[in-house]
Amino acid sequence: MVTPGTAEYSGQPVAGAAFVRQQAGSYRYQYQQVLPQAYSSYQQQSGSWEYQAGLRAEYTGQQAQVLPTGSTSQRIFNLFPSATVARTLPHDQRLQLSYARRLNRPTFLQIVALSIYSDARN
Repeated sequence: MVTPGTAEYSGQPVAGAAFVRQQAGSYRYQYQQVLPQAYSSYQQQSGSWEYQAGLRAEYTGQQAQVLPTGSTSQRIFNLFPSATVARTLPHDQRLQLSYARRLNRPTFLQIVALSIYSDARN
């Protein structure tokens, strides 16, 4: 994923005047994210019991460049295990216990320290 963009900030010196670009708050950026993944799983059934185990290997590569201030990058390798144990019960019922590791990846604005300006009237 590649996300380029700009943030242009302007202000009015006096009410009714033309807007003037604020150089200090304006910037251009480009954000790149690469997420190759590999999955593996194993499943077995023994009588009324079912077992499943899985593993996801994931590489996260993020790079953010903000002009004129600089750039940052993150490179992370993670393993995400998962497991499920289930038992079939009488009367078409099933009892299941599962575990899976999750991840909340940071967004562009979380990995790059930027000042964010808003309209002074709002």
